[in-house]
Amino acid sequence: MALLCLFFRASGHNINNNHFLKIGDHVPDITIQNMLFNSSRSVKISDYKGKILVLDFWATWCSSCISHFPEMYALQKKIPDQLQILLVNCKSTRDSETNIKAFFEKRKAYYHFPTVVMDTALEAMFPHHSIPHYVWIKDNVLIAVTYADELNEANVIKALSEPKVHLPEKTFIPYDLSRPYFNSSDSSGSADYLYRSYLGIYKDGLHAISGFSFVNDTLINRIDVMNASRIQLIKFAFPAFAEFKSDRIILNVARKTDFSADSSSTAWRSRNCFCYESSFPPCERSLALSIMQGDIRKYLRVKIDTVEAEQGCHILSVADRNRLVHIPPNTHPETNINEHTGAAVYFINSSLHAFMLKMEDIYRVLFIDETAGIERVSLNLPPDLLDEKSLSESLYKQGFKLTKGKRKIKLLVISDDISKAGCLNQ
Repeated sequence: MALLCLFFRASGHNINNNHFLKIGDHVPDITIQNMLFNSSRSVKISDYKGKILVLDFWATWCSSCISHFPEMYALQKKIPDQLQILLVNCKSTRDSETNIKAFFEKRKAYYHFPTVVMDTALEAMFPHHSIPHYVWIKDNVLIAVTYADELNEANVIKALSEPKVHLPEKTFIPYDLSRPYFNSSDSSGSADYLYRSYLGIYKDGLHAISGFSFVNDTLINRIDVMNASRIQLIKFAFPAFAEFKSDRIILNVARKTDFSADSSSTAWRSRNCFCYESSFPPCERSLALSIMQGDIRKYLRVKIDTVEAEQGCHILSVADRNRLVHIPPNTHPETNINEHTGAAVYFINSSLHAFMLKMEDIYRVLFIDETAGIERVSLNLPPDLLDEKSLSESLYKQGFKLTKGKRKIKLLVISDDISKAGCLNQ
């Protein structure tokens, strides 16, 4: 899971924050260099006077950035006189002009945007700690900094027609992994506890960062899991359950939407995501996790177990090894499955496990690997992956067979436990 990372990589690091612009500030009319897919290799901010200029900071390796491009392009085409989206690829992303050109060449039939490459100037004015990052400028004034949800026609028209527009602002709360976030110290700064656990509400602007604080190579004295859902808390506390996707989880709980609703919704996250922090004397990883496991059972009031049961599933096996696609050495892994352009879907040098998990996401049923040891695949698939007949035919041409059947599968069971104290009511 992407959430469960010890560190996150900031795209706006090493920037002098004393000079960054705030909402309402005048934006200097700088010349933006290194433009691609534009009539000129340079532009000025004032060239877009009378429109809403949206700077979209992105990278070719950022799947969240790319997934929004089709809808953004549709919006750009719909209201070209009101909106200009300008992609900004910063030097700190380590992308190159060559690979950005190759990226858009593959997708030229579906979208294209003017793009700044190797940028440092805009990044310095608008530093950020995550991408995508959307900066709104109107007549050389910074009017908003948002997430993708706010980039829609209604907000663009509102921003043009009103003297001031108030959009939900993308925020960032600094987090130092070397120190407890929820501090409880005496006046001298020393901790006044041996063991302490904290479960707090969702905090907008705090990155979903999780991990351990090590005192040496083997001993841990703190666990942090920030802005995590109930399922994510459980999977972090119980690593053996980390690979159980939604179709392998049985929810015997009164409020299933607390566990399984659309976690992309801000309203859902505010109710059902939490910040967990536990501090304790140095101990080994297994003991540290057992402390968190006890807290999760207590705070969430759940029982957690596994069962084996026969389940309907899709089974992938090898039909003809001679038709399997050969993957040349050093082939760069790539897929367009999250781009939603309507193009044929491809997986290049992808792990078979990752492909199967994607199929489970789409079909909401189990996909079982019976290919006898195939680890990586390159596949070309139809645009509509839910067209099961076309998917099966395509896989068959590439040496695989997809069938339906039943297999005995281990399932994760999460149940209400009303006997536990410390009920979490939301």
